[in-house]
Amino acid sequence: MNSPVAIRRAGRRSGNSGTREAILAAARGQFIATGFRGTTIRSVAKAAGVDPALVLHFFRTKDGLFVEAVRLPINPATPLREALERAPDSAGPALVEFLLEAWDSEDTNRTMLAIVRSAMTEEVASKMVREQIVGAVAQVLAACGIDQPEYRAALVATQMAGIVLGRYVVAIHALVEADRSEILAAFGPTIQRYLTGALHQEAGT
Repeated sequence: MNSPVAIRRAGRRSGNSGTREAILAAARGQFIATGFRGTTIRSVAKAAGVDPALVLHFFRTKDGLFVEAVRLPINPATPLREALERAPDSAGPALVEFLLEAWDSEDTNRTMLAIVRSAMTEEVASKMVREQIVGAVAQVLAACGIDQPEYRAALVATQMAGIVLGRYVVAIHALVEADRSEILAAFGPTIQRYLTGALHQEAGT
């Protein structure tokens, strides 16, 4: 029978970056394949060949493990900032183009699908989307001196979410079959208005 000391040592190989990376790799694969709810600390530990106590030692909770393992592979802040500085009137289509290119990449698609699906039910994933996508857009708009940055970013997010859900998650046939130019023409002007246009219309106009 193992002594308490032996058990403690087996679960606390602190400083072993190779072990930590093995746990992250196993977790990343499971979160992407089976989602947040389908992944457990025990299943990740088994895949990584470690004791579950070691997973908790490094990451404390499953939420903490998710945040470390499944990082957002896209950041809209850079292309949005560049578009607003270069040609502000085309920032909306540029943002749509960025979104389509990211989601049409197989590796990015798999990771983002896992995050989006988890965000429907798990606060840790929805918080990641709010802070790292919606928050990033709001920060760029504020830095560019555009009014109501948080509200505009929220409106932009509704359109981007619509594209993602319709084309990549639910796979609505008409959106899946539409080419990029059609998606750009349909969504670009609306996102452009949300980014830089007037958000309120006077009554009677």
